[in-house]
Amino acid sequence: MKKSFSIIVLILLASISGCEKKEPLKTVTETTGKATPEDMAKKEVIALMDTFHNALKNKKGDDFKNLLDSNGLYCGTDPTEIYNRDTYAENMAEALNDPTLGTIAYTVDTREIRIDGSGTTATIMEQYKIDLFSPEIPWRLVSHAVKKDGTWIIDFLSFTLVPTNAQQEKMNKVILAK
Repeated sequence: MKKSFSIIVLILLASISGCEKKEPLKTVTETTGKATPEDMAKKEVIALMDTFHNALKNKKGDDFKNLLDSNGLYCGTDPTEIYNRDTYAENMAEALNDPTLGTIAYTVDTREIRIDGSGTTATIMEQYKIDLFSPEIPWRLVSHAVKKDGTWIIDFLSFTLVPTNAQQEKMNKVILAK
């Protein structure tokens, strides 16, 4: 009987402590009122990537090129598409200026940004679907940006298509059937 009573008390205590309202964790900025270098860098990187996507959507090749580092590495979705800035920007401008190309509309659904401790480099991962090119298979853009002379610039990017595992299986069957 004493054992049963002890178990009931433990269950009761566990349920009471589990019902406590837990406050969400606060960021450094929320608790101190001061933005850290990482907080500031993250905002700047978000603005950089938003500008990048707007240049693509609005088909502005020059705006696009100005966001890229002259010594950077830039990769398209095809395994052969590995470029320096000038060649990449030239190919993109040509593609964007194609009059048969429709509207490039998409919304970045997922964006993860990792800033280094000094707030001067960032790794960015974004995912979205572009109906014009692949309405069912998301694109993933992995980028790296650095802050040079007070300005953020992209020194690496790689576009990939990321089918689900089920889509990948179907794609392999179609390819192998040929």
